[in-house]
Amino acid sequence: MHEVRVHALLFNADGWPVIAPRRYAGEKIETVSYGDVQGDYLIIEDQNAIVPDTIVSQGITITDKKISGDYSGKVELGEQGLATVQLNGETVNGHFLPQWDEYTEKQTMTFTGLTPEGKAFMMVRK
Repeated sequence: MHEVRVHALLFNADGWPVIAPRRYAGEKIETVSYGDVQGDYLIIEDQNAIVPDTIVSQGITITDKKISGDYSGKVELGEQGLATVQLNGETVNGHFLPQWDEYTEKQTMTFTGLTPEGKAFMMVRK
C-alpha cells in the first residue's frame, strides 16, 4: 500500500540539503543540548549503491559527547540543531531534530547528515 509522506528538508553547515528521518509533524528547528541528544539510537549509513540485501540498522549510544556501540566517535552541537558527528573517523555535518515517532507515539530525537563526500547517515533514538 502506498502512503504519501512529507519529510522536512534541512540544510547542514556546508549548505547541503539533508532530509529528516521521520515524516513532518509540525516540528520546528531548535537548539538542542547534550542532554537532549543522549540515549540509544539506530543508525543507517547510506550504501551509495544499489544492493540486493536489506540495509540493516546498527546500534549506537550517545553519552555526554561520546558515541559508542557499532560506531565510535563524538558529537559537537551548534546553534539551531546543527551538529558535527564523528563516526569511525568520518565527519558528518547535519541536524539533530526532535520528531514525532508514529510507532511509539511520542517525541524522539533524530539526526540526519552528510559527509563531505556525500555519504548520508540517519539516526533515530530508540
